[in-house]
Amino acid sequence: MPGSSFVNLERTLSQSSTSSYNDTEFAEAYLEADLGGENTSQESNGQNELDAPIREIDFDPATALPASSTSLSSHSTRSTASVLGKRHPDDSERPPVEVVQRIPPGPSVQPPGRKAPFIDPVVHVLSDVCHNLRNGLLFGIRWELARRKKGRLGMEELKPLRQCKEYPAQAKVFHDLIGASLDFSGSESAVKNPWDELDLERKLQSPEGFLGCNEDLTTSRDPAWYGGKVHFSCRLVSETDRSYKLVLEPPVLGPSSRFTRRFGSERFIRVRIQKKLFYGDSEALIQYFQKPFVFDHQVYRAFFAKDLTVFLVETAEKWTGEAVVPDQTRGPLILSFMDFINWHNPLHCNRTQSMAKWTSRFALGLSSSVPGIRVDQMDCLAETDIENRESVSKDSKTPSHLVMTDGCGFASQSLLVKLHHKFRWESFPTAIQMRFAGAKGLLLCHPNFVGMAPTIWLRPSQVKIQHEATRGSDLALHTVDLLRSSRMSSPARISSEILINLAENGVSIETLLDLLTIGLKDRVMKLLDWDDSPESMVILYANVVKEGNVLSARIARENPSPARALGYRFEDDKDGENEEEEVDGEDDVSEKSTAWCGDEISGQPSSLEETNLQLLDSGFTPLTSFILQLKMTEVAKKALRHGETNFKIDVGHSCTAFVVPDPSGILKPGEVHIKSSSRSLLDTTGTPTDIVIGDVLLTRHPCKIATDVQKAKAVCVPQLHQYVDVIVVSTQGHMVNGRKLPQHLASMTGGGDYDGDLMFAFWSPKLVQEFREPDPSISIKPPEVDFCLIKPKETVAEYLTRTESLEESKKIQELQSQLLTGLKNPAVVGKLSIMWEASIYVNGYNHPETVKIAHLFCEVLDGAKTGIVIDPAELSRLQKMYPQSPEWKTTKHKGQPSTSGFNNRPPLVRPAHLPTFIMDELQRGLREAAEPLYKMIDEKLSGASTHPDPDLVAPFHRAQERCAELHRITGNAIFIEALKTMDEHVRDIHKFFRDEERNIRDKTKTGNVSDAPIETRQDMLRSVSRKFVEFTVPHIQEVVFSPEEWRRVMASCVYAIYWKKPRFPFNVAFRELCAIKAEAVSGGGAKTITPLFYNGLTLHKKYVNLLSTNLQARRSGLEGSGAD
Repeated sequence: MPGSSFVNLERTLSQSSTSSYNDTEFAEAYLEADLGGENTSQESNGQNELDAPIREIDFDPATALPASSTSLSSHSTRSTASVLGKRHPDDSERPPVEVVQRIPPGPSVQPPGRKAPFIDPVVHVLSDVCHNLRNGLLFGIRWELARRKKGRLGMEELKPLRQCKEYPAQAKVFHDLIGASLDFSGSESAVKNPWDELDLERKLQSPEGFLGCNEDLTTSRDPAWYGGKVHFSCRLVSETDRSYKLVLEPPVLGPSSRFTRRFGSERFIRVRIQKKLFYGDSEALIQYFQKPFVFDHQVYRAFFAKDLTVFLVETAEKWTGEAVVPDQTRGPLILSFMDFINWHNPLHCNRTQSMAKWTSRFALGLSSSVPGIRVDQMDCLAETDIENRESVSKDSKTPSHLVMTDGCGFASQSLLVKLHHKFRWESFPTAIQMRFAGAKGLLLCHPNFVGMAPTIWLRPSQVKIQHEATRGSDLALHTVDLLRSSRMSSPARISSEILINLAENGVSIETLLDLLTIGLKDRVMKLLDWDDSPESMVILYANVVKEGNVLSARIARENPSPARALGYRFEDDKDGENEEEEVDGEDDVSEKSTAWCGDEISGQPSSLEETNLQLLDSGFTPLTSFILQLKMTEVAKKALRHGETNFKIDVGHSCTAFVVPDPSGILKPGEVHIKSSSRSLLDTTGTPTDIVIGDVLLTRHPCKIATDVQKAKAVCVPQLHQYVDVIVVSTQGHMVNGRKLPQHLASMTGGGDYDGDLMFAFWSPKLVQEFREPDPSISIKPPEVDFCLIKPKETVAEYLTRTESLEESKKIQELQSQLLTGLKNPAVVGKLSIMWEASIYVNGYNHPETVKIAHLFCEVLDGAKTGIVIDPAELSRLQKMYPQSPEWKTTKHKGQPSTSGFNNRPPLVRPAHLPTFIMDELQRGLREAAEPLYKMIDEKLSGASTHPDPDLVAPFHRAQERCAELHRITGNAIFIEALKTMDEHVRDIHKFFRDEERNIRDKTKTGNVSDAPIETRQDMLRSVSRKFVEFTVPHIQEVVFSPEEWRRVMASCVYAIYWKKPRFPFNVAFRELCAIKAEAVSGGGAKTITPLFYNGLTLHKKYVNLLSTNLQARRSGLEGSGAD
């Protein structure tokens, strides 16, 4: 992985023979690391590390981030380790000051499992260079210098950098200076290149410029530009000696947030924690992040932890070499740590909150969002919540399940119109999920307001942070930060939790299995129902687009920052699939490709579905093309396997959308309104419609208790017809088995509210008819659950009193211990989910133990907001009781079992006294349904020609004929020899490819290349294709072949040699082979198109439907003539 280590001085101190360091001794050690003394007369063997000499570090060529318009390739070299030495008494012998990371040896924190002793002052030093060298270098360039960590650049070498005043120019000079190149493709560079964005931030040094919504301000790109889209990140990993090491990563573009827009990208650093450290000693991690981080004397401090990431913010402090001291010269965008904390969530204004709740509110400032629209202070109005207080005492706070509008306010239609025009959504938004000042949740279109000014109405249940009235001039607090808009997806994809619930509430196994089997067969048959006609290939193309969600994936790749707000879904799911990769030495700083970005050298797409599409639209067919048969087989089996083993199957008569409270008050208890903006729904007869009428089942995730699926009646209410693409529920309560309940429906489905929860609706007749509504009392939390939880009780007011007498540095550390609680008990939620599944299997769904674990899961899931954690004794008891997972959860495709749980034991066995478990039955049924589909795939996608494609070998054969003719005419054999050399080059590249594949295979646990991270596979394929195109024979190319002809001859040559192993030819020459085929099948009429246009093209639904109708008619006619 790319990067260079953060370094600090803690280990230096802990390894010194001195038992403690005073400030003077610490400063002396630090200055030695900074200024680089040498003592070459001392021997290193057996001496204290502080006595060892510093060894200079050469700045060898390494990788760089993209310059603004340069295509690069990567190199990496090994650097010499540097060792901290004592200050030499004679400064005259020092070498000239250079840009070198003078670092104490090794990492900074005690090994996991030990308590890191507090040493003050201690800092983690990312980079430290002398002030006169640092001047004139922009932050991102200094980050790159530190990231490479092996440099010797003096004043003269850095002079050209200082002469450049803009990021793109300075980046280009920097990368030219160090002789590095970049392994990114052009499209990746455009997506990931941070320099233009950083330059815009540098030029607009004002909060208004960063925040967006400033159409009156001009930028070089777009008056609606906003900042905060560049991520500076590093990874905390474990060394072989169990110590910690921080590794810098290249800055890249990513989603923006309120914090980064308000203060700028350079103010924040993300630290991603390796999983095995994250699930290790949480106290050691918290102590580690309580210490300041220093980058070129700039000080950063940790202020929040979420999932695997800790966030650092730059503070108005500086590192003097001896201590961290205040620095008030940094400008208005850099605040002190406490000022930053109070800017977002002022302690004194939120005294009644619990500290756990107060801490959780920092997630609001980090939410991935885009600036939507600015709302004048006078147009932000208050709206009371609708509450059911019939059973609530006068002085008590209304519980959230009785707040009928919990989390949902209003927005004027004028505001939504402006957003619709700005973001060009396909349909007009009924609701948006947003952040505004200290509020969060949904804004629903106001039912009555007709004013032109963009206006919002916030309810008390939405306001999470109180600010001072004097903050009214801060534009960040007047900007609607948009997370996403309302949209309805149909059909919905069912999950195992919902299946279990439906079965336990009376839906028969036969009904559920039929539902899944129909969905599974439909998914696969769309990829197999074709013949050799051109119309059939177009329809297959459309089905592959849908199966791979290709268009959305393309758009999301091109727009990584606003992808969610604009309604795109990123295809690469996930989330640290290579988090567990170790750093392969200090010189492993090579750039990595972006997941799912194609290889621009060979032209081969990265995703399987996109590869099939480009083969199809080039004229290949599965009947005749061996490579397309292979790829289509993989697509079809992937779809089948995913549905068979993960139970992720689209089911008919269903949809997913935001759940919102009824703005009209018309809906009666137990009624809902479900209407789409298009006729994308199916009624019970299978007819397309835009509204659902009749009984529906509603649920959301998590779905772990019997009452988490609720039945309601979908009705048609004219007053609600404008509320499309949302699920509207009654504010008058809910109805179960004819009994009116005081709470709202969303609260009955996993404790939901209206702040952006997605709800699933199912109205398949059999599902609804067989479903038995569970006793609502099951939703009530059992009293014993609270005895298993530890609930923090300290309020903000109590915290302020407790820390009032502490000095500033101790206050910061005490506050950080609260802000970093996200590092505690990180694995508990997953463990409880596994134990819940186990308890269902051995005890039953409604068994008290199962219900208890389900409630514990929900409580701990919300622990990030509430601070609640499970009692360690109870967790230990549950782990001993349920150490394994049931077999249905651990079985891989085609019936291959695996161990699971906490100790790799064999899967659980269902007790004999319990009925057959629904998931075991569904798994067996789906496996039986899948077997003939696997056979069908193999039969349908086989039988391609056993001969090479004549169209693809033709260019090479013509080249051979031309060179033979030239040899005959001139008597010179160089032409034939050139083709022989090409043949040898192709075979050498194939050997290189096999060696690279073997290296990847050896590094995976399974021994399969396909199990390696996608970035690793992409990087390997690109290195192979790059070597392939490097082959040249200058005289032949200049005289005999044009550059275009030469590329096609090489592509044809590699295919002619390895046509029996078609993956390799297409890996290295995909674009040219497709071009050859398209020209051949079209008779020279193929249309050339640029990627910018191609990536945005899609087949119109009307065109596909027309071809489908014609194809069906033709097939019917053939069948009819055959019958005659």
